[in-house]
Amino acid sequence: EKIDRPFIKMSGTALPRQWKNSPEDDIPGVPSAYFLMNFESGIRLKQKSGMLTLGFEVQNMLNTKYR
Repeated sequence: EKIDRPFIKMSGTALPRQWKNSPEDDIPGVPSAYFLMNFESGIRLKQKSGMLTLGFEVQNMLNTKYR
């Protein structure tokens, strides 16, 4: 087995307070601004029979409530 292309990735998404909602929307209040943080890692293993990709991902690591 040979390890190929290992990677670690952290990403985030910042969303501002939503101001565009109409009275017809069935939303009880406008959500505040929020930030989501994500983590991802993985590797590829070269084998005689082909490639095997292993990965791990966590979305919303801070467990932010945004609804």
